[in-house]
Amino acid sequence: MEFLPDFGLNAGDRRNHDETTKPKPQPGFHGEVALAAIRGAQTLVELSQQFDVHANQIKQWKDQLLE
Repeated sequence: MEFLPDFGLNAGDRRNHDETTKPKPQPGFHGEVALAAIRGAQTLVELSQQFDVHANQIKQWKDQLLE
């Protein structure tokens, strides 16, 4: 008896899920995004689209950098 639903995926599909997720950012990525937000040349929404990161996350990184 299986307690967790498989959502129609077999074991092989579940293993490949990690390969299809977004790659981890390169070192310094958070700082690059935060500096771009501090410069203010673009809005948070524009930066969010450019860097493929949620605007709230950019705001958080910006605030951490300014601390």
